[in-house]
Amino acid sequence: MNTQAMSGRRIAGWAGLLAAPLGLFNIVTFLSVTGGNTAALLDPAFALALPSSAQALFTASMIADTLGFYVLPAMLGGYLSTCLPAEHRARAALAFPCLLVFAVLGVVGALLQMAALPALSAANAVGVQGAGAAWVAVVSTAQNGLWWFEMLPFGIYALLCGASLRAAKFGFGKLLIAGGVLGLVYWVLTIPGADRVVPGAAMAAEAAGLFALLAILAWAFLVGWGLLRKDAAPVVAATHPGQRPV
Repeated sequence: MNTQAMSGRRIAGWAGLLAAPLGLFNIVTFLSVTGGNTAALLDPAFALALPSSAQALFTASMIADTLGFYVLPAMLGGYLSTCLPAEHRARAALAFPCLLVFAVLGVVGALLQMAALPALSAANAVGVQGAGAAWVAVVSTAQNGLWWFEMLPFGIYALLCGASLRAAKFGFGKLLIAGGVLGLVYWVLTIPGADRVVPGAAMAAEAAGLFALLAILAWAFLVGWGLLRKDAAPVVAATHPGQRPV
């Protein structure tokens, strides 16, 4: 067994495994800061009046967001684009740039809000004019621009890479495809004006977006766990020659 391949597989496995708790931490803390109303952050009277403890929690939430949903899944996706059998690798490799676009958009959106909130909150507290308007511009750009558009490249990645995983019998390709479909549903239902065409679009989009995020985390965790099990199998075989690898 190529030890370099084993090392890459182990890193990818841990990336997928760690993405899940970090992503869940992000969801829970984000909902905690906003009181369950994610749109509340768009209101500067609410966001800029958050106490320092809530701002610290928001910062931790955004850091977990960048790692759990973007950096670590991108590492896992990068490995998958190279490890599949040659006949199934092309679609995964072609899809990988879409995952990178998804990750860049998401990280920039999170860091914009993380950096702006304490600075604009302090400015607002001393009566600086325009702090509220500046916050609305930042959070709208991040949440209604970057975080909205990111689901399109993710959906494309999930459909293509998921198909490759299924064809290669790698495992959990259907879960990735389901996450991609949910992400695309969210993207379509949140296009400006969609609520005037589709009754209940806002509620359906919120549900689709949440389940898409949970599907990403479940997929990363399960694939990561599988990679670590495969990585451990040669070690078991070497240390216990009579024992069948799990």
